[in-house]
Amino acid sequence: FPSHDSGSACTFYLNGVNVGTVTSITAPVSGTNTAIIGNNSGNTNNFDGKIDNLRLYSRSLNSNEILQMYNATRSRYGL
Repeated sequence: FPSHDSGSACTFYLNGVNVGTVTSITAPVSGTNTAIIGNNSGNTNNFDGKIDNLRLYSRSLNSNEILQMYNATRSRYGL
């Protein structure tokens, strides 16, 4: 799960645990802009795999919310 704050930081979580933060990213999509998932706007670096259980929120989730979601769904994936 990535969680983007109101500034320019994006924190990534793996299995409910914070695994790092990136500060030099593009702002999230807003308004009528198109969101691209699994590719970039130049149609390069295509994601070669499956994306499952995608969720989009209108706000950043805090670490406790992310951990709760992980714990609620992890048994589906044998974790």
